[in-house]
Amino acid sequence: MISYLIPFTIRYILFFLIITTQVSTFNSEYRFCEFYMNNALMGNVLVVIMPSQYKANCIAFILAMVYMCSKVYWCYGVLPTELIVSAILSSQYFCINSVILFNRLRKLYGLIRKNQELYQEMKNLLKVFPESVIIRADRSEKNGSKKYFANQQFNSSICDIQNEIYKMSKIQC
Repeated sequence: MISYLIPFTIRYILFFLIITTQVSTFNSEYRFCEFYMNNALMGNVLVVIMPSQYKANCIAFILAMVYMCSKVYWCYGVLPTELIVSAILSSQYFCINSVILFNRLRKLYGLIRKNQELYQEMKNLLKVFPESVIIRADRSEKNGSKKYFANQQFNSSICDIQNEIYKMSKIQC
């Protein structure tokens, strides 16, 4: 589904913003078409849907803004300062929004991946030790040494193995 959405978002941004530019410059005098804002906001919604394609979406939006400014100048011979400023600012807002969204999504994916790895580790640990192991430091002692507590399964598995290794190291050949 994502492979179909990527070209759709870029085409939507370019196609409808260019169509709206054509509608805005259709009359003998320049008038701003309110439909342009709807299309720009819909392009912003598409960026929310596909934040991983922020570069292509930003390029498409900037190209649509450049096309709008060039079309107005070509049709009317005048390029209003307000139009230039609004095209620059809207392009900046759009691109900043896209980059922020992408970075937050990337961090979220990183956290999800880390949680999946921790889940697998915990699952493997519970296979080895079916009962929980509790290790707690008792800080009430004056010398600062720590006291550890463990359950019966931990004692029988790890401590017994450690004792056997110790006994084997004492064997003299």
